[in-house]
Amino acid sequence: MSAVTNTGQNDEPRNFQEAWYHQNPEKRQNWRVAICKAFKDMIRRGVWDVVERSSIPEGRRLIGSKWVFKEKRDGRFRARLVCLGYSQIPGVDFCNNYSPVGNDITFRVIMVLQLVYNFHAVLLDVKTAFLYGKLEEEIYMEIPTGYKEVYADPGNDKVLVLKMAMYGLVQAARQWFKRLSDILITLGFNPCESDPCLMYRIDKEGLCIILMYMDDNLIVGSKKAIDKATKEIKEIFSVMVSPIATEYLGCEINVAENYSSGWIGQPDLYKNLEKKFGNMLKGQQTTETPSTPVFHVDS
Repeated sequence: MSAVTNTGQNDEPRNFQEAWYHQNPEKRQNWRVAICKAFKDMIRRGVWDVVERSSIPEGRRLIGSKWVFKEKRDGRFRARLVCLGYSQIPGVDFCNNYSPVGNDITFRVIMVLQLVYNFHAVLLDVKTAFLYGKLEEEIYMEIPTGYKEVYADPGNDKVLVLKMAMYGLVQAARQWFKRLSDILITLGFNPCESDPCLMYRIDKEGLCIILMYMDDNLIVGSKKAIDKATKEIKEIFSVMVSPIATEYLGCEINVAENYSSGWIGQPDLYKNLEKKFGNMLKGQQTTETPSTPVFHVDS
């Protein structure tokens, strides 16, 4: 296949062809490595089995998939195969789909606890987290684009039957949350009554708090308790640990070395908004401290 026209050197590919045949040789190689890694991760985890198309039960729908590419700010190239969840049939391909995420108030309370008790804080990112979720339904999917480039052409008579969750599935986040919660409970963690995404454990090593938000986890507590927890989690999942929590869920975190003060903000979000709506903001009244909603000051 001939190379396709890319949207630009700094633009992320919109589909598999733009990534696999990228005009920039260096980026082309990086995208190909990322695509191969994505396939290997899914096959190593046993996400699917290749079966005959004729084995699909009558009346079942084949869902599709697409590639999503992201060039991270730290220079990493990420390729992710995503299911087209909108083609799933309710009651057949999924039943329940709700999955909680950590509350922003819980996040701020935890950061206050860090300052008050001089707690240590790290970030734990579970790599390809959704692939760990166990499916309770049998889902059939067309062979994804790129399969024949990385492995071999399976032919039109083959399809995939999913065994584990994939990104894009309606129930993927729910299955991952259930898997992580069950694991943490077996490790001795207790769920918080006011926020199911907050888990804590108190033992001889001290207090360890874990705030779950999909595959991003903020861990706060005594250093020994955190080290013990991260070691236990590493034995089960493939994770990346950032020893200093400087960014979480798009928020920049800045804590003084002596824990006397801390700051949470979203400068990147502000810059993006300013770039997008800058012309509209020119000449508008500004304030150093925004007021709370529904608060008015009579002039």
